[in-house]
Amino acid sequence: MAAFAGIDLGLVERYATSANPNDRQLNAYPGVNGLESLELGGRGGRTAVSGVLIAGSEAALESAKYQLMLLQVAGAPDVLVTPDGSAWPSVVMVAFQPAPGRFPMAAPPGYGQRYDAEFLHLIIG
Repeated sequence: MAAFAGIDLGLVERYATSANPNDRQLNAYPGVNGLESLELGGRGGRTAVSGVLIAGSEAALESAKYQLMLLQVAGAPDVLVTPDGSAWPSVVMVAFQPAPGRFPMAAPPGYGQRYDAEFLHLIIG
């Protein structure tokens, strides 16, 4: 089960986690050929998620969307659990975009709505 801050992310259709490039400072000095490269360390990572929120009623679906939108606005780091069971600490939700419209689901009975989300990992490793 994929979740962020303990809130179920529903049926995750696609997700990808990758590290951001390390930060680097390049210096040049007069009269010296070449560049000095200073390694400034890692700059976290990103996880992109596409999925379907699922709820037993239209009201419950709206509530789930609202909770995820509040997490995006709050910008507080929390734990992201990806579908493979990996738990990533210190992750911030930077984007949550529900697709227009919802659709009824037969099994389990209820409603679904597609969404895309992006998470920023403050640390990787």
